[in-house]
Amino acid sequence: MGHNDFEQPICNQHPDMNLTEAIRTVTENIGTKWAPFVIDYYQLNKCSSDRNANTSRCCNIVRLVLVDKLFECDIRRIFDAFYLKYGSELETNKLFSYHLNCYPQCPIAEYKVICGHSEEVPYVFGLGMNVNILSNENCTWDNQSRIFSNEIIGHWISTAVTGRPQSQWPSYNPSEPKYFHITPDQGFISEIWKRNCSFFDEIEAESVKETFRI
Repeated sequence: MGHNDFEQPICNQHPDMNLTEAIRTVTENIGTKWAPFVIDYYQLNKCSSDRNANTSRCCNIVRLVLVDKLFECDIRRIFDAFYLKYGSELETNKLFSYHLNCYPQCPIAEYKVICGHSEEVPYVFGLGMNVNILSNENCTWDNQSRIFSNEIIGHWISTAVTGRPQSQWPSYNPSEPKYFHITPDQGFISEIWKRNCSFFDEIEAESVKETFRI
């Protein structure tokens, strides 16, 4: 299981997001009870609307919050649940996670140079082009994109045939959780999972109790 780095293209949608807009967006998505804790942990109160602020940019911090809530922490929760139930059986490398970026250069793409939701599909299936659904036009890959796609396909085929991707992809272990970062410029590298999911785990647990009246 995995996700793309820019599942939530907040900085493309709201490039000049300021602190007020950022807090409002987080509160709408997290809820008033937990928003103050999340805002404090992600240091959102120190964010900047400057487009060159990089990691302290308001929209970028909001992107991280939403990706953690909607993708990252859900995957961690599912993997940890599998470990809790099947523990020793999973020691033989059965859980694998990835983060993927692809930097599509398609000139008619809605958002350029980010790998948004479902942008990995053409690379997984080797389509030779990026399909822009909104404009119904295609962009043909260059040779570098084809090589990148072929490497991704190699891992997916290995998983289908052997039950695990190729050897450099680490398996998930909650004591030292790692994922595989797949990018065309940095290659395919193992990275330690450093995101804090404690808030979102508690939010999810609360939601389950309310939904099922536990």
